[in-house]
Amino acid sequence: MPIVAEGKKIPLIAIVGRYYAVKEDGNPDYYKIEEHIQLAEKFAVEIWNAGFAVFTPHLNTCHFEMKAKVSELVYQAFDLFILKQMDCVFVLPNWKESRGGRKEVEVALENNIPIFDSIEEMIKWRDGIDGYKKADTSCLFPPMRPQDLIKKY
Repeated sequence: MPIVAEGKKIPLIAIVGRYYAVKEDGNPDYYKIEEHIQLAEKFAVEIWNAGFAVFTPHLNTCHFEMKAKVSELVYQAFDLFILKQMDCVFVLPNWKESRGGRKEVEVALENNIPIFDSIEEMIKWRDGIDGYKKADTSCLFPPMRPQDLIKKY
C-alpha cells in the first residue's frame, strides 16, 4: 500500500537484517550492534534516495537494549505488524545471521510481499520492468531428501 506524496506513489519498504550481537562471554557486543545499525542506516539512506519510504527497525529502536525496559518480544511483534503493511522488503547482507531476520522474511513470504537484496532490482520492480530478480530465500527451505518423501506409517 504505497503512500502518495508530490503526486506520485511511493512504495513502503521494510529493512530486514541482523541487529543484536553478543560477545563470547554472553554480554552484548555494543560495537557489533553499532556496526549493524550503521549498515541498516547506510542502506536506508540509499533506498530513501531511490524514491522509496523506508521503515528501518534498527533506527526505530536504536540502542534501546540499553535505554528502554521493554521486552524484545514487544519490539518483534511491532516489527512484524509493520512488516505486513509493506509493499516489499529489503534484506541486508547479514539477514541470514539473524533469527529475527529469518522470521521476518518468512512472514513476508507468507504474505506475498516481495523480498529484494538489490536496490537496482527493487527499482525495476517498482517501475514495472520485467525480469527483476528477487532475493534468494531458499536457505529457509532445506532441500528435501528422498527419505523425507516417504510416508511413515
